[in-house]
Amino acid sequence: QLRGLEEKPKPRLTAAQWTNVEYDALLRGDVTGVCSICHEDLVVTGGSAGEEQVILSCSHTFHAACIASFEKFLRTKDRTCPMCRHSNYQKKVTSVGTAMRRLECARLMQRCVKGWLVRKEKRNMLRQFYTKGHGEAGRRRDFYAKEIGELGSRVEREVEAKEDSIDALFAEFDNSLALSRRVFSDDRGGGED
Repeated sequence: QLRGLEEKPKPRLTAAQWTNVEYDALLRGDVTGVCSICHEDLVVTGGSAGEEQVILSCSHTFHAACIASFEKFLRTKDRTCPMCRHSNYQKKVTSVGTAMRRLECARLMQRCVKGWLVRKEKRNMLRQFYTKGHGEAGRRRDFYAKEIGELGSRVEREVEAKEDSIDALFAEFDNSLALSRRVFSDDRGGGED
């Protein structure tokens, strides 16, 4: 290399350059998509160490085990990206996809909770509105019919839950009584011999 007979290797990417590479992959959707080698979801939900993500200098993302296997069985001196065939890439473990999945899940949970709160608030507002006698009679009747139906369903579920516990209690009583009868019948039978 000093005499110019062989090319010098490309300089290592700086932290700022890696940030740009991760940003490019994020814009393209690579970090939250699927691994193009194994076609499985890139974001690990179980958190096992063998499935961490690796980003290449060409901004393609793979499972660490998949890219290691690809490099092992490629059998050439020059490493090439499985997607774009960029040669002699650099690679780095990344957690951008996991962070994006966490944000996605947090947004989904917030959306569900906000929706539930809005539906609850709307029901309370409608209840107050119809209690004062406002609104069309047909809509008011439908609203109260729905309320009574839901209340009936709730009472039915509670009664079924109580019945199950009462049935379990009676079954336990039956088992104890049968056991007691068996014990007493054994005692009577044993005294006569």
